[in-house]
Amino acid sequence: ANASSDCYEVLSDCMKRADIGASSGYAVVYECIRTITKIYPNPHLLESAADAISRFMEARSYNLKYIGITGLAATVESHPQY
Repeated sequence: ANASSDCYEVLSDCMKRADIGASSGYAVVYECIRTITKIYPNPHLLESAADAISRFMEARSYNLKYIGITGLAATVESHPQY
């Protein structure tokens, strides 16, 4: 839990600063989502991940929709209560 709490601020900043609209930004956000689902749960980060997942799923690109579904599956698998 201690190591996870050290990551919370970094992940939050990465989620806010990643440029959604560029391929590299999508990749950074997706990796943040994967990390958030693997560490000790933080409700604020899980909410940020859910927001990012919804943006992926609302995108026109089927590749981004797939990333959203994959992120959603990872979230549900590791934290079903959210």
